[in-house]
Order: sequence, then C-alpha cells, then structure tokens
Amino acid sequence: MTTVQTSTPAASDAEDVFVRLRDLTVAYGSGDGAVYAVDRTTLNIKSGEFVAIVGPSGCGKSTLLKVVSGLTPAAAGRVEVDGEEVTAPLKIVGMAFQSATMLPWRRTIDNILLPLQIVEPHRRRFRRDRAENLARANALLKRVGLADAGDKYPWQLSGGMLQRASLCRALIHAPQLLLLDEPFGALDAFTREELWRVLQNLWLDSAPTVLLVTHDLREAVFLADRIVVMSPRPGRILHEERVPFARPRRLADLFSPEAGQLMQRLREKIDHRSLLDDEEGEGA
Repeated sequence: MTTVQTSTPAASDAEDVFVRLRDLTVAYGSGDGAVYAVDRTTLNIKSGEFVAIVGPSGCGKSTLLKVVSGLTPAAAGRVEVDGEEVTAPLKIVGMAFQSATMLPWRRTIDNILLPLQIVEPHRRRFRRDRAENLARANALLKRVGLADAGDKYPWQLSGGMLQRASLCRALIHAPQLLLLDEPFGALDAFTREELWRVLQNLWLDSAPTVLLVTHDLREAVFLADRIVVMSPRPGRILHEERVPFARPRRLADLFSPEAGQLMQRLREKIDHRSLLDDEEGEGA
C-alpha cells in the first residue's frame, strides 16, 4: 500500500466544514431516569469527506447519525449541516441501515424511487420527471451490478443484492450527506468485501459527505478518509486517525504492514477505554 498525503484538506478549515457538532449531548428520557448516549462531543466533518465512526456497542455511534439527520434532538450543544442549525429532519440526506427495509409489495425499481416520491422538491415533480427518474434508477442498478433486478421483488433478492439496492435508494436523490449505519454488518465476509468496493466506487463518482458507523476496523480503513473512535456510553470522541492511503483502495491493501499498524492502534484505543471503564465500575 502506498502512503500518500490525503487530497482532502483538514476538517478544521472553517470555510469547508459541512457537518459541525459543538459540545453535543444526547439523552434518552429525563430527570433521574435519563440515559446519556452522547456527552459533550465536538466534531467537524468537511464537505466530501468520508468519516467512519467506531467504538464499542452502545457508545452512541448510531445516535450521532440520528442527530445529524434531524431525527433525534440534542439535549444540549448544537448541530449544524451546511452552515444551518439542524432543527428538523433534513431533505439532503440519504440513509442505509443494516437491514435494507425494502417494501415487500414494491418492485426493486419502485423501492429505489421511493425517496423521489416523498422528499421535496422531487415529490412535486415526480410524475413529470418519471422517465428521467427511471433512467437514473436503472443507471444506479447497473452501477452496482443489479441491471436485471429492477422488476424483481425484495423477497426474490439475496442479502447482498438487497444491500446494493439499498445503496441505490440512498443515492437516488443525489444527497449531499450520506449516513450509513452498519449497512454491511449482516452479510458474509465475501459479500461484505465486494460491497466495500461498490461503495468506494459510488463515493468516488459523486463524493457526498459520508458518515459510516461500523464495528469492522477493516471496513473503516478500506473506506474512510478519517476514523473517529468513541468511548463507551456516554459516548465521547477519544481518538482520531486519518487514513493516509491512496485511492482507489484494494482489498490486498488491508494486509499491508501500514494497515495492520493502523488497525492495531485503533483497537488499542477502543480496548483501553473499555478496560478503564470496567475497572472504574468494579471499584465503585
């Protein structure tokens, strides 16, 4: 693997920050029963950057995505996307999850078109632009290797095919911000690796800003420009690593000494904080 300077400027450049979290705190419930998922977290993500969020289960990774999308309110702090405070669900977001959640009564092509039918301003001109929309959906299906699957129903597709279709649905409205919550976590290793390449190519095509939640350090290193490590709940950012490897990346790159050392540093940060929390709990 060749080590290079990343082509992306630092996320601290104020004029280029697309997602900004300032002292973010998120709680579920209130009063003495409140559970704090994220505590005083600050993070800047620049336009077009691919950021992976890793950490132990329950550390608030998915909560961060929900807050950035506008689906979950912050208890304290501030969230900004494209210079505006997030106070409601955003229209510029595409999302994909571990479960593809396709509507079983709709064909694959119709599932992919769904965001264009419900998100403004696409909704009001959906019928007028139907031919253009179909062409865009079919082009995405072809891009991910599903050129012949548009007329099939979700129950006729394999897990890997469903996740490919889910990526198409997330990208059909050309979102500026793509939020991915363990989209490949339920797949077998070979299918998962194949879809890493698919996602890398899709991102290289249009360069949306991406936040990826994953438990797989190999996935984070293969896909991300920068990897953020979160602590156990309440989640705080412990550590960041910029991935200084050339694109497009190859699966063979993950077996290089540089990649191994990077993953080991990340693993040590996660394990060290988890061990400290366990020790503090035992001594309480």
